[in-house]
Amino acid sequence: MLVLLTPAGGSFIDLWLTADQQGRRAYESLEFRAAANSFTDPAWKGIAQYRSGQYLEAADTFVRMDSAVGFFNRGNAFMRGREYRKAITAYESAVADAPEWIEAQENLELARYTLEYVERSREQSDTGEESG
Repeated sequence: MLVLLTPAGGSFIDLWLTADQQGRRAYESLEFRAAANSFTDPAWKGIAQYRSGQYLEAADTFVRMDSAVGFFNRGNAFMRGREYRKAITAYESAVADAPEWIEAQENLELARYTLEYVERSREQSDTGEESG
């Protein structure tokens, strides 16, 4: 009689698929939170976290990618998480690593504009002025 044993606390699928393969299956099934929990690859894990709305967690994951793409994705996650100053810093790093990357430059400009707009709106609401 053949008996298959799984690793302690594991499942049968753990015998056949790596964590990243399991994450990819969940991602393709649009189960982004499950995918994020499975992935070990920081790029895929961060993307799955971002797609599941876990923006600040995604930003923390993207920091493990020391590249322009990692900084760019980190900036995007911070923007969605409304952490505009941190987004600016991340985009500045992306532009420094890849100065010719137009999208990174545009996102940096957008982050700066957004922060300025938010701060101006707060000041106007504190003083009772009307915003345009």
